[in-house]
Amino acid sequence: MNIEHLLDCSIFKKYYPLMGKNEEILNDIQKEILAAAGKRFAHYGFGKTTMAEIAKDCEMSAANLYRFFDSKNGIAAELAKEHFKETDIKLQKIAELTDVSAGEKIKLFAVALANNVCHLFEENPKIMELVDYISNERRDLVEEKIGNQLYHIVTILDEGVAGGEFEIKDTATTARLLHLSLSSITFPPLAKKTQEGGGTGPVKLEDVAEGLAELILNGLRKNKR
Repeated sequence: MNIEHLLDCSIFKKYYPLMGKNEEILNDIQKEILAAAGKRFAHYGFGKTTMAEIAKDCEMSAANLYRFFDSKNGIAAELAKEHFKETDIKLQKIAELTDVSAGEKIKLFAVALANNVCHLFEENPKIMELVDYISNERRDLVEEKIGNQLYHIVTILDEGVAGGEFEIKDTATTARLLHLSLSSITFPPLAKKTQEGGGTGPVKLEDVAEGLAELILNGLRKNKR
């Protein structure tokens, strides 16, 4: 697709409001912009990437790029939304499993969060700059992500209580405490340090996730000895 030609076409701009199919074309262009920006952020870092460079990667002028996003901050926010949405879909599927116990779901949930962070580091060497921006400047997105995760955890805990697996008086409070206890594998800056292992050498976040989950479950299970 020649994006530059498409956007500079006067007929396209004139008839776009009347042609529903062109909304799909614009969505495709936006996806291409996000993909190009994501690669640059991951390889060169968020701070060093410019709108002009992103536009060049997309074979469009900077002016046309600004028709879609008013700044690279807007692009970063959209990338974060996409990432959080993809992660939430995975976590929701775990919460909705019907063939495993609530305890096993907690373990799967913790491991999924750990793997999610691992992939960020492995595939995107400069990703921490983007993470820092979102964490500091777009707390609304972070809080929404946390809220969704807490909802899934509460769902699993409620299921465990109803099935006699867990003994919990307040699942909402327990969910928040459980989520906080997993921060060493879910909050990227902490997860990176956890993965490095300090003086003990590198560790697998997945192993840490399973260990933390088992420790937590020992305190939640009914008829503990």
